[in-house]
Amino acid sequence: MRRVIVALLAGSISAVAVADQLVEVTAERLNVRAAPSTDAEIVGQVNKHDQLVVRPVSDSWAQVLRGTELNGFVSTRYVKVLERADTRIDRLKPTETSASALVAVALLSFLVGVLLFRRRNKKFGDGRSELVARNTEMADASLTKPQRNGTHVRRSFEGTYKSSDLYEIEGRKEIHHLQMAKVEYVIDGDTVIVSRTGIRTKIRLDSVDCPENGQPWGDIAAAGLIKMIGGRKVRLEEHGEDHHGRSLTTIYVQDGRGSEWLNVNEQMVVKGHAWVMRKYYDHLSKTRKEKLNRLERWARTKKVGLWQTPNPIPPWKWRNKD
Repeated sequence: MRRVIVALLAGSISAVAVADQLVEVTAERLNVRAAPSTDAEIVGQVNKHDQLVVRPVSDSWAQVLRGTELNGFVSTRYVKVLERADTRIDRLKPTETSASALVAVALLSFLVGVLLFRRRNKKFGDGRSELVARNTEMADASLTKPQRNGTHVRRSFEGTYKSSDLYEIEGRKEIHHLQMAKVEYVIDGDTVIVSRTGIRTKIRLDSVDCPENGQPWGDIAAAGLIKMIGGRKVRLEEHGEDHHGRSLTTIYVQDGRGSEWLNVNEQMVVKGHAWVMRKYYDHLSKTRKEKLNRLERWARTKKVGLWQTPNPIPPWKWRNKD
């Protein structure tokens, strides 16, 4: 594969230099992807009215150069080019690079993105790796193994997690019976929009509550959910609807090896991004409720995520503070 990439780069057609542009985001939130393709992983999002310096790499994609710490590509459908007189590109433009080198970098980024996608390597940067390293005894302890009778196998998460500790065959088969969907958009730490059979549905993570947008740790919780499931295919275990008409759901996503299914709701708790909603989790089995409570106690004790901040306020109190 290395030889193929080198050959493609060496044989890439000569390109005409494309001027950098200062653009403004027109969508409420715009995905930044690892490669210029809707199949590439989402590395983050930028917000409406954000101004970015970009370099077009095709009719529909541009590489982000300045304006955000994210490295990647955005769709040009959701940005507008500012007037030349207002851009001051010469001041904002990074060090000049030859057009052929830029084409080579863009092509290499695309090829790497395709390879990662095909191998289902969905890890999102060093931040997640560092978190897993810090929490080795709990990072994947929240794996759930549903059985045919609706109950769940109890699995102790005390001690050190071993990567060889996989699901039982029966549990793995049951997960595959759940409906598949693709995550289209992350609204906040506990609300997403998914697409299934061409229909978009708003999903609310069941039995957990993340800080609101505008609340301390709210943006970090949302970013954590994007890193875990942004743009990915997931399995849905639906429990009903809330009074807003959102589907109350437990979401499962495969790990980087594609060998295990992670319970996303429990992962948000153990990573310190969410509280357990004990007022609304009575529909769960006793085993699942006990596990959620133990995960939250562990995160509190270890001061993981929001628990390292002074006096964290539960979202339900934040919503009613006024």
